[in-house]
Amino acid sequence: MTDFFSWILIVLALLFMALGIAGVYRFRTFYARILITAKVETMGFLTMMLGILVQTGLSYYSLRLILVLLVVLVTNPLATHAIARSAYRSGLGGLGQTSADPATVHDEPGAEGD
Repeated sequence: MTDFFSWILIVLALLFMALGIAGVYRFRTFYARILITAKVETMGFLTMMLGILVQTGLSYYSLRLILVLLVVLVTNPLATHAIARSAYRSGLGGLGQTSADPATVHDEPGAEGD
C-alpha cells in the first residue's frame, strides 16, 4: 500500500511540474513567469521528495532526504525573492514602472550641463 501511495505522489509531482512548464509558456511577463516557476519548483520538489520518502521508509537515507527537503524549502523562496527584487530594482518593467532604463529614472534635474 505504501508503494502505491508513493507512486501516486511521484506521478502527481511530475504532473504538477508538466503543468508548471505549460504555465511558464502561457504567461508573458517576467514576474508572472518567476512566480509560476517558484511555485512549481517548490511544490513539485516537495511532492517528489515526499513520494521518495514514503517509498524508502524510515532510514538514514530518509533522514538525509528530510534535511535536503528542509534546506530547499528555506532557500528556494529566498532565492526567488532575491531574483525578483533585483529585477525590479534594475528597472525591469511589468509592475507599473514607466521606464525600463535605470539611467533615465534616476536623472537629477539640471544636471545636463548647467
